[in-house]
Amino acid sequence: MMAAIICLLAPLSGTLTVAAQGVPTGLDRWTVEVWPEYDRPAVLVLLNGALQADAGLPVTARIPVPLGAEINAVAYPGDDGRLISIPWNSELTATGQDIVFTLDQPQFVVEYYADVISPPPSRSFEIDLAAPYAVQQASATLRLPARASDLQTTPAMEPAGTDSLGNPLLALQLGPLAAGQPVPLSVSYTKADNDPTVANAVVGDEAVAQVSAASAGVDWLPLAGGAILGLLVIAGVVYWLWRRRQPAG
Repeated sequence: MMAAIICLLAPLSGTLTVAAQGVPTGLDRWTVEVWPEYDRPAVLVLLNGALQADAGLPVTARIPVPLGAEINAVAYPGDDGRLISIPWNSELTATGQDIVFTLDQPQFVVEYYADVISPPPSRSFEIDLAAPYAVQQASATLRLPARASDLQTTPAMEPAGTDSLGNPLLALQLGPLAAGQPVPLSVSYTKADNDPTVANAVVGDEAVAQVSAASAGVDWLPLAGGAILGLLVIAGVVYWLWRRRQPAG
């Protein structure tokens, strides 16, 4: 997905009865996208994973997230790139909680909000990029909020262009990781206000936004004129029928 911004189909979140399944032996890819203050004053984290090619399916995956995190989506990308929701459970652990779900195809996405950013103007937070299973190639991206400056990250991240709103993107290549290997990321920046980058956004709904933008460019004048003409014709027919039913005077 880009972390592309995407639409959720048939959203499901809630109770999942997990039957006896295999478990993932490892991941081919693990990417963590970090979006501070995107559509609310919290950090939106998007965990993107892909099982190894020889993974026996189905498998039951367990993805750790911080205790108190608000789950936004548990899904997999469809053929058109949009996310299709997966039923899931949350199970408490000694260090947080696991999001548990069954996969019958290799890719998955878990999105959650973490309310961990310090108050303005000196904004900072920490997040662990650890992979839930051994992974061959791990990476992270950071989307800087609008109106932010003086960005500092530990470890240092490299510039990676800008997002669709013109805000800076940064990237970090992590290479192979062992299962659960701690990968702390510290982020700080200056931002005077507490307003998110976008207001009333639907995360992952860029496709819908594009459709809305296209609709906004439609010339409604000919359509309105046609509608008025149609109403006049209907009124004329109604009047003609009424006149026929009147007694001759």
